[in-house]
Amino acid sequence: MYYKNYGNTGMRVSAVGLGTMRYDDTAVSAGRLEECAEIPLYAYEKGINYFDTAPFYCQDKSEIITGMALSQLPRDKVYVSSKTNFNAIRAMGPISRDTFRRRLEETLTRLKTDHLDFYRDIDHIQETFGKFLALLPENGAAIGNGDDARIMQLFESLTCRRLTFGIDKPCDYMPLNLTYDEFGHASFDFSFRGQSLGHIDLEVPGSFQVYNALAALTAAGWLGNCTLVTTPYRLESARLPAAFSGLRIVQLSDLHGARFGRDNARLLEAVRRAEPDLIALTGDLADEVAGLADIPALLTALRAIAPVFYVTGNHEWVCPRRMRQALFDMLDAAGAVRLENSYRVLTNGGARMVVAGVDDPNGPADQKTPAALVREIREKEGEDVYILMLAHRNDQLSQWAELGVDAVLAGHAHGGIVRLPLLGPVFGTHYEFFPEYTAGVYTRGRTQLVVSRGLGPSHRLPLRIANPPEVPVVTLARADVNNF
Repeated sequence: MYYKNYGNTGMRVSAVGLGTMRYDDTAVSAGRLEECAEIPLYAYEKGINYFDTAPFYCQDKSEIITGMALSQLPRDKVYVSSKTNFNAIRAMGPISRDTFRRRLEETLTRLKTDHLDFYRDIDHIQETFGKFLALLPENGAAIGNGDDARIMQLFESLTCRRLTFGIDKPCDYMPLNLTYDEFGHASFDFSFRGQSLGHIDLEVPGSFQVYNALAALTAAGWLGNCTLVTTPYRLESARLPAAFSGLRIVQLSDLHGARFGRDNARLLEAVRRAEPDLIALTGDLADEVAGLADIPALLTALRAIAPVFYVTGNHEWVCPRRMRQALFDMLDAAGAVRLENSYRVLTNGGARMVVAGVDDPNGPADQKTPAALVREIREKEGEDVYILMLAHRNDQLSQWAELGVDAVLAGHAHGGIVRLPLLGPVFGTHYEFFPEYTAGVYTRGRTQLVVSRGLGPSHRLPLRIANPPEVPVVTLARADVNNF
């Protein structure tokens, strides 16, 4: 066994410790506690000298079982830690040093020892957590138990994002329809601000396991929704004029009012680092009026980096007309180009290419069709002109291939919302399982489609798992004509 110094205490603690939450439930229920006590004895024989327990572990028998083992071991050769929780303290009276001491004395009695090696009072714990939270940057997040008044007290001074989970008090993430079976295993619907995200069945007993599950799910939700990755994509074509080889495009899609740091500083920094020649906004910037508050500053900052081109998503057309018009006014004020079933010609020296865009199908019923737009481009700009198409919908590759569009940037899919190893995207934006065309590059004929995982959460399932928000950086490249 490998042993490490524990700070400057002089303790030599085994690198592997034994947590005593998982004694055999069947044996415990049958009262065979001595049988369970064989586990820490065996661990000690293998060199483990650190044991962690708690009064509420294993049907409230963990300390008793661990104490049975400790009574057979040399006390000066092992290190023991325990803990408590607020509910246990409250059961003994108002939270105070007196009730805390009484709880500690009960723990010592059950463990058959006169001291613990790692145990501090609750005020010290709160102080320590406060120092840790103070280190969080403004673009970070603190996740805490909203049922715990001390944690909420610590949260009051934070400037970073704060996410709460809990059972009893209103929190961001909560269990709905919480039930327990005869063995104490919990079942519940995991919810975000009242909206169910899925069903959870726990295979370990105890209400504290509900809190553990909520904490893990909340962290997963934040990591999936708030972290930001930049993904490079390279689209090669022999049809691209050599003068445009190396053109860099940053694509931003499906923001849905999400924020990435104060004033979207992290998002803007990711765009700046990419050094784009143009920025493509492929729809669904906001879902509600409140989500428009950050848009003017964001658009102005983006326009200062590079020319901005925009097409509508489905949400721009399901929102109230006045909100849609307000968004359009913001785009115009910032100098962004709205491609409403229209196009612009880019020139470099004598070379030309087209940037085109289509409104989402949720738009006007009489809007120009993609086929009509492409036909117009070919008639006016020539059959051989390279076309970069901006479109919100991700599932139109066949259409674009039939029309001979060279490259398409799309979003809408949110990466499949939930992505799992080996399985890939799990849940589509139209409630379908294992959707297609959710992220990355897809090719059919000469047409290359880039589908962004998007930036914000889906309104159908406001949670991203193993699917961080994405800033695609698309580089157009001239392919070797001889090898094309």
